[in-house]
Amino acid sequence: MITPDDPTDLERIRTLLTEIEGPASELQWARENPARSWKVAHHTTLERGVVTIDLHDLGQKLARRILRICEQVGPELQAGALRFVTGRGGHSTTGPVLRKVVGEALIAQCKRNGWGMHAEGGARFILIVDPEKAPATATGQMTWPFLVGGAGFLALSLWLSPPLGLGLCFLTLLGWLASR
Repeated sequence: MITPDDPTDLERIRTLLTEIEGPASELQWARENPARSWKVAHHTTLERGVVTIDLHDLGQKLARRILRICEQVGPELQAGALRFVTGRGGHSTTGPVLRKVVGEALIAQCKRNGWGMHAEGGARFILIVDPEKAPATATGQMTWPFLVGGAGFLALSLWLSPPLGLGLCFLTLLGWLASR
């Protein structure tokens, strides 16, 4: 039960991740340009009802540390989900290092805890700790207005061009079956 004194998910995550700021300021790029140093206030936000942690400006070791902290606090989160931004690796000579590291670590967490996850674009991951609490924007579930609009579009395409409509219905069915 939530009481008025309970911290929000964002406040809880920010408090726990404060310990990362010190080691992050010692990273090479943070020493060269202190403005790039990882700060909780700048790298944690609330997006579409889910705490989002931006892992830019961190190395692999600190990113893994953040993931371990989040794994410990995950079951306590009211939103039931967390979003991690890894970036596309544009500043790395070897490509998207954090994306690979974070993806593998989240898969391991999901196996250990019975959680779910999915990629949200090429540079973001959503960790679903509790699908009952997680907002539809995090779980990827379609809301009823989207389903009604899609059904209306298919009906209109069947009426205007039956061959095209049948093809679209078939592709929709295949897509739905593939997502199961």
